[in-house]
Order: sequence, then C-alpha cells, then structure tokens
Amino acid sequence: MSVVLKEAIRQAGCADIKLVAGKNGLTNAVEWVHMVDTTEIADFLSGGEIAFTTGIGVSEKMSLLALVDRVYKNHASAMVVNIGPYVAEIPQEVIDFGNAHDFPVFEVPWSVHMADMMRMICFTITQSQQRAMQLSAAFRYAIFAPKQEELYVSALMQKGYFAEWNYVVVMMDICDRLENEKEEIFYAPILKDRLERFAQKAARVMEQEKHDVVVFTENDRILMVYSDMKEEKAAEFAEIVKEQIVPLLKNTESIFVGVGSTAAGFRRLSKSYQIARKIVDLSKMENEEDTTRTYASMGVNRLLFNIENTDCFEEYYQDTIRPLDEYDALNNSNLVEVLDCYMKHNGSVQDTAEELFVHRNTVNYKIKKIEALLNVDITKFSVRNELALGLLVAKLRKFSK
Repeated sequence: MSVVLKEAIRQAGCADIKLVAGKNGLTNAVEWVHMVDTTEIADFLSGGEIAFTTGIGVSEKMSLLALVDRVYKNHASAMVVNIGPYVAEIPQEVIDFGNAHDFPVFEVPWSVHMADMMRMICFTITQSQQRAMQLSAAFRYAIFAPKQEELYVSALMQKGYFAEWNYVVVMMDICDRLENEKEEIFYAPILKDRLERFAQKAARVMEQEKHDVVVFTENDRILMVYSDMKEEKAAEFAEIVKEQIVPLLKNTESIFVGVGSTAAGFRRLSKSYQIARKIVDLSKMENEEDTTRTYASMGVNRLLFNIENTDCFEEYYQDTIRPLDEYDALNNSNLVEVLDCYMKHNGSVQDTAEELFVHRNTVNYKIKKIEALLNVDITKFSVRNELALGLLVAKLRKFSK
C-alpha cells in the first residue's frame, strides 16, 4: 500500500523542504524511498519511489537534468535534491522539466539530514501497509465469513468504517485469452505477481481520485471494496480504474469488471460479492471482454442471480435447451449457437445469417430442426420467451454448481 506524495512529505516533518517544480504531481503514489546519485543507480528503481540525491555524482559528464530525467523514466514519484557543495541551486532546465512532466522536484538545505527524512517516510509507508493488510483481512472475513461478525465488525469500526454505510464490491478479472483446437475461446488466470501489480495500480488510481478503497486479490481476481457509496458511483470509479489498466494489458489479455449490488452495511458485503462474481462469470461466458457491467444493467439476470435454490436451473434447462445441447454433442452441430444468435436478433433470419457468415437458408433449416427437436413453434412469442430464458439458465447453471 502506497501513500500520496504530499502526505509522505508532510509526515517527513521537514519545514525546510521546498517544492520547486511539478506541483501537479503531488498526488503521485509513493511506494518507498531510494538514494540516487548516478544514472546507473537510477536504473535500480522499480517505480513509485521518492529519489533522494546529494548531487555528488553531478559533473560535466552527468548533469542534474540527466539524473532527473533518468529517475523520471524509471517511474519514480519525485526527486529531492540536497542543496550544498555538489548542487548550489537547481537549474532552470530541471525546473522546466519537472513542470512539463508533472514530476515534483524538491530542494532541501545541506543542514537537513536526508536520512531522517527517508526514515520518517518509510515509517509512514509501513504504517499505511499495515493498515491496508488489516483492512483487507477484515473485509475478507466480511465477504467470506459474514456470520463470524467478531472477526470483522469491531476491526472495521475501529478503522472508521460505519456499519450503516453503503458498500459495494467490484470484481476485476484479468485473464489470458486462449483458443482450443475448435477455435473456442477460454480464459486462464495471469501470473500472480502480475495480478498483484495490477491491484497496486488500481489502489494508486483510487488514491489519486482521493477516495478510500480497499483493494486486494482473492482467487486470481482483484476485489475492490467501495465504502459510503452506492453502485452507480462505484461503477464510475471502476471504469476509471479499468481505463488506466487496459493500456497496460498484453495483446492476449482481457479484463472483465463486475460491479456488485449496493450492500446496506458491511454485514451484507457477501451478497454484493456474489453478484459481482456472477456478473464476471457471465461476461466471460459471453466473451464480453474489456467491459464494466453493473448489477443494475443485468436485466432479467438480476432475478436469476438472487435465486438461492439453483436446482430449478437444472429443471428448466432439462425442459428447454438440453435436447439441443445433446444433439450438438452427437452431431458436431451448432443449434444452440444459432438459436442464441437468432434470439439476440429478435428472430431476424437475415441478421442471424450475417453474424454467423452463413446463407439465410442454412439458418431457416436449423430453426426448423430446433422446432422439430423441441416440438415447438418458434414464431410464438411465449415460446421465444421460454427459449430465451432457457439459454440464459443454461449459462447460469454452469457457475451455480
């Protein structure tokens, strides 16, 4: 867990530190600190550090601008320059660079012990990390063990969270997109280290938005718990996070975002999580990649998501779509796909044929086959409703087991 730059500097307790450039970057997230006196050392930065320098490495071969530029390119959050025997003053070219790139550059007099500043900033970051771990643990219990209130209620209230607030769980699933021999798309989890980096990115984005969101990973997915907020606003923030992460994805990676229902109090977080998970799972089944879907936008799915006795899914599936699934499996056909596409296009044979890249006569033949197998008249409104619901239930039953 990082802290915002201006807060880290404030906690350092140095009255003599002065911002000389890059004030628009004061909301940068700070992960740690590092002493950087040469461009070679700058290459050891991993991103998010405040880089401190005495300027001892500054010479004709390496200007201060070159050092600041290298620190910036290695994704540091800011630069602190010790003014003294090695750097008499910060050159205008460095100030211009910092302002142009929203990269904060500070100066401190030689009398200031930078080691003390670094220690205080590290202490602040460590405290922030401890708080994040405690909150993550408490919210995990609230989500996955809601009946064990002794594990999370007092812990959350002590951290300033109120039981009567509205809470929303947002799930973010980042996957590798793969294909099998039949050119069917399926998704696999990305490496855990990479997922953790995306979770850290999500947390930093929310810090810059000045909203307290608890972010952690669970079962190869990122969970974000939004507090004192309803679903609509949580969806807006989730979209902001997604927009920041999408450019970082590889060509083979996809992202799915599900925004759970509003939970009235943290005792009901488990329900919001369950909804977010079902939205993501359904999005993956439908290959709705790079989307943010909310509970409010799920239409009739909202009713099905709230059915606790999912045995009825199996019964409805048996009475509607199962004969088509069995026929497809035995004959290597695609009647279920054709029916799904036909329903999506409100019974338009032409639109179905165009999407499936087949002749309209092929669609008509397969619709007749579907009618014969199910012994129905698909032109009837009631029949279409039953089959449309059957297709949806066929998907939902896969992740309700």
